[in-house]
Amino acid sequence: MKTYNLNDIREGGKYFLTLKLKHDGVIYKLPNEPLISLSRAKNIKETPTLQYHNLTETNRKRALEGKPPVKNRVGTVKEFININDYKLTIRGVCVNEDNPDLEPTEQIKTLNKLAKINSPLEVVGSKFLTMFNIYEIVIKDIHFDEMIGKGNMQNYVINAISNEGFFAEQLLK
Repeated sequence: MKTYNLNDIREGGKYFLTLKLKHDGVIYKLPNEPLISLSRAKNIKETPTLQYHNLTETNRKRALEGKPPVKNRVGTVKEFININDYKLTIRGVCVNEDNPDLEPTEQIKTLNKLAKINSPLEVVGSKFLTMFNIYEIVIKDIHFDEMIGKGNMQNYVINAISNEGFFAEQLLK
């Protein structure tokens, strides 16, 4: 298997990213170098600013009190709450590599097995996900899309979220 360096990519060469997930000591390699998309959102509470309807009268009163004038504000005050987990969309195609004319039954079974796991999966050796400090993911759902006229191939889409260990400390009083 050929390895690719950054110069190959810059010159339009192919660049593949394998994705391996580990659970209970078993490593699962997702079929045919799937494409991975990431997104991450912030939770921000937005509160509208107050607008004065009678700004002239308000500022007259403030001037009598020796206070600076109020300017009418538009927009919102933003309050940062937290940053959500990364959302991952993993897209790939199952193909029987030994015999491309046969259905990729084993690959589909492996993906189904992964989707049934109800705990975090360790990401193994993904340089791309490591750049975002993603070391574990949780699969939320999996879709097997139709491929009209391609009985020997099967599209799949996995929706997952990143996972970080959570440790709670109880303080005794």
